[in-house]
Amino acid sequence: MNHAKNQGAESFGALGTCWGSYPVVRMSGAGLIKCGVSMHPSHGPISQILGENEEELLKEVKVPQLFMPCGNDPPALKIGGLSEQILGDKLKIIEFPNRQHGFTGRGEFTTPGLKEDLEKEIQEALSFFEMHM
Repeated sequence: MNHAKNQGAESFGALGTCWGSYPVVRMSGAGLIKCGVSMHPSHGPISQILGENEEELLKEVKVPQLFMPCGNDPPALKIGGLSEQILGDKLKIIEFPNRQHGFTGRGEFTTPGLKEDLEKEIQEALSFFEMHM
C-alpha cells in the first residue's frame, strides 16, 4: 500500500477468493480499505483454524462487502445467514447456486454457463468497487 500511495493512490479496495476472503475481512475491520469483495469466501473456516470466532470477525467489519458464495459454500455466507445477520446493509450477497466452491480459479470453460458466471462475477466486483471507491 505504501508503494501505491507513493504513486498517487488515495483509496484501496480488496478482492479475495477462497482463503483470500480472510485478509479482505481483516483489512475491512482495520480501516485499510474502502470496500471488500470475496468470491467463494472461506474466512469462516480460516478463522476457526486460527482459533477465532467468525461472528466476532464479522462484527469488526466497517466497510461495504460483496460476498459471492457458491452452492456448496456454508449457509453463513448466503442470504439470511450469519454474515447477513451481522453485516446487514453493509453486505451484498450474490449467490452462484449452480457452481462449486473454487470455480473462479478452477472452473472448466467447457462447463455450460461457466463463462457467463465468471463474467458476471467480474462485472459485479468491478461495479461494487466503482460504487464504493
